[in-house]
Amino acid sequence: MAAWHEVYQAREDGRTLDFDQTPSAHEQRSVRAGAWAALYRIRLLWPDKEIVTRAESLLLKVDDLKDLTDLTVLKQQGDAIRAEVGELTDHASTRLVRR
Repeated sequence: MAAWHEVYQAREDGRTLDFDQTPSAHEQRSVRAGAWAALYRIRLLWPDKEIVTRAESLLLKVDDLKDLTDLTVLKQQGDAIRAEVGELTDHASTRLVRR
């Protein structure tokens, strides 16, 4: 969200700024890299394809947030993704306990 604000503030000021040029871009890349690394671990270690597929879907949804231009929609979708992550981790933990 920080990058979103930086890019759209720049546009309102008449400047051109790409998401990868924002001051928060390094942190954003680090967070994305961590998320992808976690997904790769899930793919390697998790026996349940449903959990892997849902995790992949969530990661792609997060990536799509950078294309949004409406802050309200961005917040709504961010909240929805956080809720889905919570549901996925709850579901995955109950399946892990059963094994």
